[in-house]
Amino acid sequence: MRKINGQKKPRIFLLHNIIAPYRLPIFKELNKHFDLDVFFCKCTTKDRKWKVSLKSYKDCGFKWVLLKVFNIWIFMINYTLPFKFFSKKYDLYLVNDNASNVFSTFVVMLYAKLFRKPLVIWSEALKIEYSVGLYPEAGIIKRMLLRVFSKFVRLYRQFLYSYSDALVGYSQMAKETILGYGIPDKKVFYGIQIMPPEFFKKSLIKKDDTTFKDKKVILYMGYLRAAKGIQYLIKAFMELKREDACLVIAGSGPDEDRLKSLAQGSNNIYFPGHVSGQEKAKYYSLADIFVLPTFYDSWGLVINEAMYYGLPIILTYEAGSSQMIKENKNGFVVEAKSSNSLRQAIFKLLKDDKMRTEMSGISAKYKDAWRAEVGANPFVDAINYALSK
Repeated sequence: MRKINGQKKPRIFLLHNIIAPYRLPIFKELNKHFDLDVFFCKCTTKDRKWKVSLKSYKDCGFKWVLLKVFNIWIFMINYTLPFKFFSKKYDLYLVNDNASNVFSTFVVMLYAKLFRKPLVIWSEALKIEYSVGLYPEAGIIKRMLLRVFSKFVRLYRQFLYSYSDALVGYSQMAKETILGYGIPDKKVFYGIQIMPPEFFKKSLIKKDDTTFKDKKVILYMGYLRAAKGIQYLIKAFMELKREDACLVIAGSGPDEDRLKSLAQGSNNIYFPGHVSGQEKAKYYSLADIFVLPTFYDSWGLVINEAMYYGLPIILTYEAGSSQMIKENKNGFVVEAKSSNSLRQAIFKLLKDDKMRTEMSGISAKYKDAWRAEVGANPFVDAINYALSK
C-alpha cells in the first residue's frame, strides 16, 4: 500500500474488457477509496458506436493502461498482460468477467492465487446469456456452436466463481445468476448500473416545432439486432392502428433492413439511424413513451437515459434494469417475445394522459440511476470484504 492524502489505501488491479466512457466516473469514484490501476483489454468493439476519447482519461486521477491485443474469433489475447504483474505489487485483483476476455481473466486469477492475493469478480451475466433463443437468425451450425460455447462458459464460470474471494453482480438478476453456481450469499454483492449525468444533453428543440407536434411518440433507442425484440414492437404498434401516435426506432445494426421491411405499410414508423449527443437528446425529449422489448440485456443503460428524460417505460423481464421499474408507478414490465403484451402496455399509456404524467415524474426522480457513488458502492463493499479475509 502507498499513502494518498496522508492515508494508506489498498492498491487495486482492475481488468476491464473495453474503454467504456460511462465507466470513467465509477473508476474515479473507486479511486477515492483505493489506489486504482485500470487495465483495458481493448479500446472498443465494432458494435459500440460511441466515440472513445483517450483525452478524457488524461487527468482522471488513476493510472490506466491499454493492453496490446490480437483476436482469435471473439476472444481477446492480451499477450503483454503477464509482464504488467511485475511492475507493481497489488493488494487485490478485480476482474470484469466477460467471455471475450476469458484468457486474460484466467491469467489474472492464476497470478492472484499463486501469490495469495484476494480476487474479486465483477459479472453482469444473466442465466440466458448465449442461449440459442437469443439468435433466431442463426443457422444450424451456429446453433450447435452456441450450445457448445454456452456449456464451456458455464464450466469456466463455475471454476472462476468458486475460486473468487468476493463477487459483484451488477444487477439483482446477475446476483441471482452467480448464486445459481452455488456461491454463498455473503460473498456476493450487487447494485445498479448507472449512467453519469454528464453524458446527457439538453434538447434545443421543442415538440411543437417538429413534424411530431400532433403525435404521441413511442421511442426505441439502441442497437438493431434480432435479440432486441424490435420486430415484436413494430407488430404491436401496427396492430394498434393509431394515427395519433408514431414509433421512432433510433439506432443501427445488422437487423436494420429487415425491420424496415416489417414496417412497410405504416407512415408512422421512423428510422432516424444512429443518433448521439444533441440528436439523441432531441428524440428522448420528443418521446412520450420509451420501450425496450429485449430478449436479453445484462442491464440496458437506455433505461437510465429514458428515466433521466422523465419517460414512462415499457420493458421486458429479460433486462437487468427491470429492477428499476415499479409496476404501475413509472412503467410496465412485460413478457419478452410478446407483441400482445407490448400492445396492451402501450395502449394503457396512450389512452391515459394522467398516468403518463405521473409516471414521467417518478422516472425523473430516480436519482440513483445517475450517481457514480451508487454505481461504485457494490465494488467498495466487495473489495473491503475480500481484503478483510
